[in-house]
Amino acid sequence: MKTSKTDFFEFQKCFCKWQEKFGILNYEIIFQHKLLDDNDAELEYFRQPCAAIVRLNTEPSDSKRSMDELAKHEAVELFLAPARSVAMRRCIREDELETEFHSVVQALMRVVV
Repeated sequence: MKTSKTDFFEFQKCFCKWQEKFGILNYEIIFQHKLLDDNDAELEYFRQPCAAIVRLNTEPSDSKRSMDELAKHEAVELFLAPARSVAMRRCIREDELETEFHSVVQALMRVVV
């Protein structure tokens, strides 16, 4: 089953909702609706410039996940992307890791009830 333009617009709307809830509004977001190899949706993150490409598969699996669930998953990936980037570097300063850790904590405080 293919995803429709309506699905794609719902996915974008849901992603923006989660982006706001997680406080990750400093990214330029580009949405794409295209055929993907193995994922129902995916995120490509760019640290400099602060941007991301969020893609929805035109032919998703039969996972039955809602557009909201798919969008939330990609928003969480974007939320964690800076911490992942810091952790992947060969030389990590403790203060950098602490800063990223606390940004995760603060965002979760806003979202978790």
